[in-house]
Amino acid sequence: MLEPLNLDTLRQRWEASWKHGGLETLNTFLAPGYTPHHPLNPVTGPDGMRHFIDCFQQAFPDLVFKIDDIIESLDKVVVRWSMSGTHLGELMGVPASGRRATLTGISIYRFEEGMTVESWDEINIWSLLYQLDVMAG
Repeated sequence: MLEPLNLDTLRQRWEASWKHGGLETLNTFLAPGYTPHHPLNPVTGPDGMRHFIDCFQQAFPDLVFKIDDIIESLDKVVVRWSMSGTHLGELMGVPASGRRATLTGISIYRFEEGMTVESWDEINIWSLLYQLDVMAG
């Protein structure tokens, strides 16, 4: 089980990290060698995650990140999350569309000594691209 980090604290820290100005919160729960396992964020550690979040914040200045569900099992936590905002800046080579969009995903985080050491993410990127009018429906 997670000690000393509890699920309410984890929820608060993730949500705070995605708010503008909240990136330093990542240092409180991501290990220095944190490794995300998904192609959208191939960099590691809190600095890599800061860069990843910053890209989304630049593209969606009104971005709101929310944890919809959180489940704990031994050394892992499963999080179902959503984020939404208005696409006013370039994201992954996609120019600003001015459209409002929502991205959803499920992430599994593994912990050691209360810190996140790695994660696996399933992100509904196709839905986001459709909402931004990059792909036809």
